Amino acid sequence: MNLIYVGATTIGTICESSSELVQILGVVRSVLTIIQIAVPILLIIMGSIDLMKAVMAGKEDEIKKSQGTFVKRAIAAVIVFFIPLIVNLVMGLITIDKTDSGDPVKYQDCWKNAKN
Repeated sequence: MNLIYVGATTIGTICESSSELVQILGVVRSVLTIIQIAVPILLIIMGSIDLMKAVMAGKEDEIKKSQGTFVKRAIAAVIVFFIPLIVNLVMGLITIDKTDSGDPVKYQDCWKNAKN
């Protein structure tokens, strides 16, 4: 039984570069790359703005509060940054099915073929 079988005629063609699964994974890969770039940039910008506001206000409480917010955002950014790595490791363990020749087809193979 196949876990995913999207428009491929045989299991051997499911991870070819022209298959629908690989095209979908290509879009997912592009979105993840954009997220991995945008999250640290947004963290730096938002953290700088918050700290600048707190320093200009000159209140010790606001400075500590903005530092705490910055640390929470940094932890969230690290988690978001490493989610694709964790998903990739887990998906590398999953086998879709065996090809006609008996070789296992893994999601990792489809992910590699999904390069844009």
